[in-house]
Amino acid sequence: MEDLEHCADPTKVWRIIKSLSGTPGSNAPNEAMNLDGRTISSDVGKANAFMSHYASVNRLIFSKEERVHNRECKAMLKSPSVDIEAGKDFTITELNSAIAKMKNKGAAGPDDMPRTFLKAPGPFARSCLLHIFNTSFREGFCAQV
Repeated sequence: MEDLEHCADPTKVWRIIKSLSGTPGSNAPNEAMNLDGRTISSDVGKANAFMSHYASVNRLIFSKEERVHNRECKAMLKSPSVDIEAGKDFTITELNSAIAKMKNKGAAGPDDMPRTFLKAPGPFARSCLLHIFNTSFREGFCAQV
């Protein structure tokens, strides 16, 4: 504590005080995560854990008729007779507009993802989401990793 009395850097003082109270720093990129008894510390490991969890709750069950219809639609999209102009990618403006029109309250969909999951992300995350939507729409499916 004697070091604090002579410390000229108030940021260092507050960091020490916060650490004593157990409050984590505002940005803890090296924070480990525990999942099923395993400790995950790498960003890639955390991302993979998130994707595995998301994939496990994002399962749609289709009837035989729906699967047949989906195959027919995919075949139509991949056929050369489909107008390329009709298959244009969605723009970030269209995504932002669609998200803005979403109601704030309501039940989550079949994937159990709340609406705030789509409304909260910033520009970078939305551009990643747009890429996922466009790839899924263009390819006719969304691959699980």
